[in-house]
Amino acid sequence: MLTLGRSRPVIFYLLLVAAGLFTFANAVGNPFVHDDLFLIVADNAFSLRDIFLNPSSLPQLLPGMKGYYRPVLSLVYALEFRLFHLHAFAYHFFNILIHVVNGLLVFALLRRMTDRKMLSWLVALGFIVHPVQSEAVASVAGLSNLLFVFFCLLSFGAYMRIGIKAAGQGRSAAILGAVCFFVLALLSKEQAAFLPGLLLVYEAALAGRKPVPRTVQIFRWAGMVLVLCGYLLWRQVVLGEALAPLLRYPQELWLRVMAIPRTLLMYGRIMIFPADLHYYRSIDILQPSGSSFVVLLLILAGIGLFVRRLEPAKARLCVFGLGWFFVGLLPTLNILPLINEYSLISNFEHFLYLPLAGFLLFAFVVVGQGLDILLKDRARSGQIVMCALVISVWMGLTAYQNTFWRGEVPLFERTLKYQKNFGRARLLLGKAYYYQQQYDRAITEFDRAIAIMNGYLQKSRSAQANRIYREYLKEAYFSQAHCWEQKGDPVRAIDRYRRAIEADPSDSRIYNNLGGLYLKQNDTVAARNLFLQAQSRNPDDLHSKANLAVCYIQMQDFVKARNLLEEVLARDPQFPFARQNLEQLRKQMQGEQNRR
Repeated sequence: MLTLGRSRPVIFYLLLVAAGLFTFANAVGNPFVHDDLFLIVADNAFSLRDIFLNPSSLPQLLPGMKGYYRPVLSLVYALEFRLFHLHAFAYHFFNILIHVVNGLLVFALLRRMTDRKMLSWLVALGFIVHPVQSEAVASVAGLSNLLFVFFCLLSFGAYMRIGIKAAGQGRSAAILGAVCFFVLALLSKEQAAFLPGLLLVYEAALAGRKPVPRTVQIFRWAGMVLVLCGYLLWRQVVLGEALAPLLRYPQELWLRVMAIPRTLLMYGRIMIFPADLHYYRSIDILQPSGSSFVVLLLILAGIGLFVRRLEPAKARLCVFGLGWFFVGLLPTLNILPLINEYSLISNFEHFLYLPLAGFLLFAFVVVGQGLDILLKDRARSGQIVMCALVISVWMGLTAYQNTFWRGEVPLFERTLKYQKNFGRARLLLGKAYYYQQQYDRAITEFDRAIAIMNGYLQKSRSAQANRIYREYLKEAYFSQAHCWEQKGDPVRAIDRYRRAIEADPSDSRIYNNLGGLYLKQNDTVAARNLFLQAQSRNPDDLHSKANLAVCYIQMQDFVKARNLLEEVLARDPQFPFARQNLEQLRKQMQGEQNRR
C-alpha cells in the first residue's frame, strides 16, 4: 500500500478528497448569491494599512451589523478578487478546496489524539459530506467559517506538538506555529476565540495519554489565553469595543440564555436528521422553553449514564467530542446579541461548521458501542453497512442542499417554507422576484414584509431597533414602487414612494426616483421640487443633480442646466446620462445663438 510517511496511507486522504469534491461538485457552477458579490466588491481593497488598522465599512453598509473586524478575511477576498475577478466558479472551487483541506486536518488531528485510524477517518468523512456544511461551503460568503477553522486546526496541531517536541528549535517552532495560526484565525473571524476553551477540553480529556509534563500543559494553554487577551485589547483599540455589549439589554439576555436548551436540541436534531436545512435559521426567544430544559436534562443524564459504562478510552473520546461540540458553539449560542429581527435570534447552520466534528466523534463512538452490544459477533459488518448507508444519504442530501444556492429565489423560498413570519426573508424574496420580472409575486412578498415590520414597530420599545425596522420598511416600499412602475401604474408607484419617504425622510434616492416618475408624466415643476429636496438631503447625489438639470432644460433655463451638468461631469467624467444631455444642450444653445 502507498504510504505518506510511515503510518499515513495515502488512500485514506485521497478518499476524503474525492468525497468532498464529488459531494460539492454541483456547487461549483452556482452564481454569486445574496451577500457574496457585495462582500467581494466591498472588501477588495488592497491597502494593508486600511485592512488591518481600519474597521471594515460593512457596519455602515449593513444596518445593525457591529464589530466586524476580519482583516485576514478581507485580505483573502482582495487576493481572490485580483486572481478571479468576478468568475463565481473560481470562488466556489476555492471554498470547496479549503473545506476538503479542513477535513484532512480533522483526520490528522484525531489520528494523533486517538491512534484510532478508522474512527478518525469516519469523523473526517462525516465532517466533509454532512448536509449542514452546505451553508458554509456552497456560499462564497461562507469563506469566513472555512478560513478561521483552517487556522484553528493548524494552531491546534502545532499546540499538540509543543508538549512532545524536545526543548530547542522544534519546540520553538511549535510554539510559534500555535500562536501565529491562532492570531490568523482570530483575524479571520472573531468566533475563533473559542479555541482556548477547546484546548482546555483536550488537556482535561485526552492530553494525559501523551507523555506531556503537567507544567508544559499549563504553560502552553496559558500562552494561548494570553494571545486571546491581546486580541481583545487590539479590538478595543481598533473598534472601540473588545466584546459585544452583552449587558445592554439584560432582560433580552435572559431570554436568549433561557432559549439555549431549545437551540441545542434543534442543532442536535438537524445533525442527526438534516431534512429541513435552510438559510437564516432562527429561534424565537419569546416561545416557552420549560419543556426543552426537561428534555435536555434527560438526554444529558442518559448520556452520562451511558458514558460511565464505557471503557475509559471510549469514555474520554465521548467527553472530548461533546466538549468540542459545546465549546465550539459557545461564541454563537444565543449569548451574543445575534438578532435577525425582533425576537428571532440567529441560529445559522454554518455555526455548526467546526462543532460538527466533535458531535460526530461522540456519535460514532456511541453508535459503534451500541452495535457492539446489539450485534455482538456481527458488529463490525453492521458498523460498515450503517456507516456506508448514512454517509451515502448525507452525500445525497448535501448535493440537494447545494441546489438552493443557485439563486436567491430558491434560497429564500426555502427559508420561508420553514419560517413563514420572517420579514427580512420576505423582503429579500420580493427583491429576487423583482429582478426576475415576477412583479406580482414581488408585490405580494413586499406587502407581507411591510405587515411584519409594521407589527414590530408597534411592539418594539427600542429606538435603535425601530430605526432598523423603518429602514426595512423603506426598502420594501421603495422596491414595491419599482414594481408598480414596471407594471405601468404610476398612481400606486407614487403612493409607495410617499410611504417610503414617511419611513425615512432623509434618503435622497426616494426623492430622486419619485421626481423621475413625475418627469415621465411631464409634471416638470413637481419633479424639480423633488430633485431639489433630494439635493438638500444629499448634495453629492449626482443622479438627482443630473435629473434636476433635465428639468431646467425643459423649463428653458439653459444656464442652470449647463452648470449642473458640468458639475456632475467634473465629479464623474464617465457619467453617460449627464455627458449626453450636456452635448445636446450645447448644440441647442449654439442653435439658439445662431438663430439670434
